[in-house]
Amino acid sequence: MGLFDLFKKQKLNSADINIDITNHIATINEKKFAVPCRLDELTKIFGKARRFEGGAGNINYVWDELGIYCYVTAQLKVYCIAIKKHRSAQPMPFEASGTFKGVLTIGGENWEDVMSKGNDLEIARERTIDGLSLFAEYVDFEYGDKNGSSNAYTGIEIKLI
Repeated sequence: MGLFDLFKKQKLNSADINIDITNHIATINEKKFAVPCRLDELTKIFGKARRFEGGAGNINYVWDELGIYCYVTAQLKVYCIAIKKHRSAQPMPFEASGTFKGVLTIGGENWEDVMSKGNDLEIARERTIDGLSLFAEYVDFEYGDKNGSSNAYTGIEIKLI
């Protein structure tokens, strides 16, 4: 390791990320901030993101290698954070190409346990809890098995309402 290597920011590994979100506070690797938050708060933690502009003025910022993406307003206020747990059968350009391998909790509880108590919509589950609107699509639906027989999710979108 050379002298200048000490000044380089180490690349964040998805497996080293711990996220907990409650109705007003997000904690990412022990850093707390109010939600909804500003994009620059996430950029300080995750690094530079890929920007994607969709139709109807939608703007997404994507951390491909971390499996994380977010939806922002024109004022760069983050109103939805998405975590991708499985690769998509037909990936959308606004979603992360990699998958999240860290820990995600909602109010201190494993996010998949939280979603298991949500409303079943055949293709997904939804739940509103503690000022958050949660949506998680089933993996088996994504891959063409319309039976909804699996409780595995492709990931979760957390709207910060």
